[in-house]
Amino acid sequence: MVVLAGNIFINVVTDGDYKTAQRLFIKKAGEALKHGGYIYLDFNLLAHPEIFFNCSSERVHFDGTDDTGVYGRYIGCTGTYDTETQMTNGKSRTELLLPNGESYVFECKTSKHIPTLRQVRDWLTEFGFRIEQEYGDYDRNPVSELTHRAILYAKKA
Repeated sequence: MVVLAGNIFINVVTDGDYKTAQRLFIKKAGEALKHGGYIYLDFNLLAHPEIFFNCSSERVHFDGTDDTGVYGRYIGCTGTYDTETQMTNGKSRTELLLPNGESYVFECKTSKHIPTLRQVRDWLTEFGFRIEQEYGDYDRNPVSELTHRAILYAKKA
């Protein structure tokens, strides 16, 4: 089984074309699996990414304290989304506060291709997979305007 989760589709590091790199994940998974093997995909999927990514306000994506007492936050600061290219561009900030009082702030520019469910389905089919299960959340609800994930379980034919 190959597991591509934790938003790996949204957090690709590449010097090349982002969409091509996403497609390559599926291709490489297909090459790694024998006939009958499975791929499990889990990634954010938004019905209207233009609403989510076209923002001028800060949005805390997650924050918390680890078992060593380090507090951290990851914040999306600004962003734009191009409906034609499906690319989002923006800025993010990571803030860390150590138990000794030291603090660190890291800012970076972000650029991501936001794949559609149809694209991911097509990539799976192209590389010999048959989708057996598809959900929009961890409660196994179908993908809809109300869900914000895509969870796909596919078998290599």
